[in-house]
Amino acid sequence: MADYRKILVLLLEGRSYRDVVEVAGCSHRDVARVAQEVRERSVSSATGVSDAELAEWFPDGRRKVSEEYDQPDLSRVLASMKQNRHFTLLLAWRRYVDTKDVGKK
Repeated sequence: MADYRKILVLLLEGRSYRDVVEVAGCSHRDVARVAQEVRERSVSSATGVSDAELAEWFPDGRRKVSEEYDQPDLSRVLASMKQNRHFTLLLAWRRYVDTKDVGKK
């Protein structure tokens, strides 16, 4: 994931897209997105932009947890792994999937 604050600071310093890509280790597309927001919002200083604003401008879809699926009980999985050395994550996954199938029938 791109460090949008770093990209913002570098763009406001007047760096070229190529320099920003090299220094921030991001894609040209990320730099273009930040530059567009800077133009649209007339941002002149990075200190005036909070982390919450950056998160709003550049939402990360990976942070959303789907409501459709139940989260596995990791403490129970770890306890099972400690009790039985042959209990693996694959077995835990199969049990999780099997319980999901039972609920659908």
